Amino acid sequence: MASSNLLIVSLLVLTTYVVGGKALSKEEDLELEKQLNSLNKPPVKTIQEENGDLFDCIGINKQPAFDHPLLKDHKIQLRPSWYPKPLVDVTTSTKLQSTTMVKGTTFWCPKGTVPIRRTQKEDLIRAKSFLETFPAFPTTTIQPNTPGTPRSYQAAIFTNYTTKGYFGVGAYINIHNPKVGPQQWSSSQIYIASDFQTTYDFDALSAGWAANRTFCYNLLCNGFVQINHELPIGHPFSNISVYDGAQFDLPLYIGKDPKTGNWWLVNTYHNFNYGYWPKELFPSLMVPAPFLAWGGYTKTGDNETSPPMGSGYFEYSGNHTSYFRALIAANVNYEITLPYSKFEMVTDGTPCYIVGAVQFDFKEDIHYNFVYGGPGGKCG
Repeated sequence: MASSNLLIVSLLVLTTYVVGGKALSKEEDLELEKQLNSLNKPPVKTIQEENGDLFDCIGINKQPAFDHPLLKDHKIQLRPSWYPKPLVDVTTSTKLQSTTMVKGTTFWCPKGTVPIRRTQKEDLIRAKSFLETFPAFPTTTIQPNTPGTPRSYQAAIFTNYTTKGYFGVGAYINIHNPKVGPQQWSSSQIYIASDFQTTYDFDALSAGWAANRTFCYNLLCNGFVQINHELPIGHPFSNISVYDGAQFDLPLYIGKDPKTGNWWLVNTYHNFNYGYWPKELFPSLMVPAPFLAWGGYTKTGDNETSPPMGSGYFEYSGNHTSYFRALIAANVNYEITLPYSKFEMVTDGTPCYIVGAVQFDFKEDIHYNFVYGGPGGKCG
C-alpha cells in the first residue's frame, strides 16, 4: 500500500514543549546534527523572537525546499499568474465585519530572502517521538478515510466525489488556542485531494493553524517554496479568538496556477502570497481534484485523552464555537464559485467533537458556513 503524499503548512503554531524521555545514543545525536546542518541554511540575517524562536532570512534560491531531489532544476515562480476573487465582500457583510482578518506577524527580511524558523534539535526529537507513537498513520491532517485510525478524530465537512473536479479551495478559518500536551495535536484546516477512492497512492494539500509542533509540519517537510520576505510560515499569531468575545479569522486559499501548475497558498483578504507547492511533487493533482474538505483534526498518544478541537466548545449561539465561513472552490475553468457537489458531515469522535450542518446565509451573504469542535476527552 502506497502512502498518501501529504504536506501541511500550518500558519499558526501555538505551543512549544520540551520533549523528555530516554537519552539519545551518540549515533542518534550525530544523525540529528547532520539533519540540522542540512535543514538550517546559512542566514543573511537572523531575527530572535521574545519566546526564543529564531527566524533566519535565507536566500530565496537556497531555502530547504530545493533540497528535494525533484526540484533540482525547478524555476522559482515569484507570484501567481491568477488570483482568486472572494465571493464575499467583507466591507458590506456586517457578520464578517464583526471579525478581524489576520495574516500573521510581519518580519522584515531583506528582499531576495525568506524568513524560515530555525529548526532545533528538540523539533527533530519531537518529530521522531511522534512517528514512534503513530508508526502506521503519522499524518496530522484531516483525511477522508480517517475513521478507524486509533486515537485520531476529525469533525469536518467533505464534498462528495465529483468527476467535474476542482482547482482550488478556501475559507475564513476561525483562530483559537486549544491546550495540547506533548503527544497531542489539534488543528483546523482547508484540504484538497486527488482521487483516493480508486487508489491509496493519492496527493493532498492542507493549510490552516495547528497547536503543537509535531511530525512533518511547516517547512520541516521540504518541498513548499516560500516566496514572501515579510511573512514567515510557522509563527504564532498574536490575535486569538476569545470565548464570547473578539473573533479573529484567517482567510486562506489553496489554488492551482493555470500557467505553471504550481499550487499556491494565499491570503485572500490581505492579498499576501505565502508561497507554493511545486507541481512536480504532486503528479495526481495535475488533473482536477475530486475532493475538498474543511474542518478540525486531533491526534493523541497512548493512554492520553484527546485534546480540545477548535475553541473547545460546541454551542450554536454566541461567539463560543469555532467556525469556517465563506467556503469557496475554484472550478476547472478557474472560476471562484460555491462547491457544486453535495456536502458530507464526518465526525468520528462523538461525543468529544461535533460538526454542525452547513448553512447558507443569504441575509449576510457569507454563503456556506458551519461550526465544529468540542472539548475532547475519552473519545474511543
